[in-house]
Amino acid sequence: EIYNQFSLGRKMKTFTAILLCACIGLAAANYDWQMIDGHDILDDHAVSFKVAFKPQNMETLENLYWEISNPKSPFFGNHLTNEQIADLISLPAEQIQKVHDYIKATEGEHCAIHTTLALHRDYIFVDTCAAQAKAIFPNLNLAVYQRAN
Repeated sequence: EIYNQFSLGRKMKTFTAILLCACIGLAAANYDWQMIDGHDILDDHAVSFKVAFKPQNMETLENLYWEISNPKSPFFGNHLTNEQIADLISLPAEQIQKVHDYIKATEGEHCAIHTTLALHRDYIFVDTCAAQAKAIFPNLNLAVYQRAN
């Protein structure tokens, strides 16, 4: 099977997560948005963010892409399933579970936390309230933004 021939094996690495976005349905980095000074986020304000995991075996995935896309390759057209891609690039399930457990550990202190694991297990999507997000990430600063025009 093509997946097994190119697999480098899963390396055990410590958890690496990056907070990609803590926003209130807005892309604050967009130049059309500006922060409003003096307006604090209310504790019950809805907040959504993603916790991203560093993808594993990206070189292997790229090699697979080129082999599957090359008409001269014996693997041409043997596309990977979403599950095979997830198995290749995601962290071990135990590490993902540790992050999920950390996020959910504060649930109920302020409001509910809804989490969804992305298709390729490379993100956890989180929907909660501002107070709960601050409980998860104690040094988190949230701000109110408005459209400049």
